Amino acid sequence: MSSNDLLVDKCQVCETYFAVTSSADLQRRLNAHELEQHGKVNPSRVDHTATNHR
Repeated sequence: MSSNDLLVDKCQVCETYFAVTSSADLQRRLNAHELEQHGKVNPSRVDHTATNHR
């Protein structure tokens, strides 16, 4: 993988997309997003309620 390649993933709960250049950065950003927005890492749609959706 070259430094110009993009990795793209999305949050399984709210479908926020992330585009980064390294797999480590992708995991860090996804974990940080899940903790901040959903209260835990690897949340499911069952965990997600309309009251804590921003």
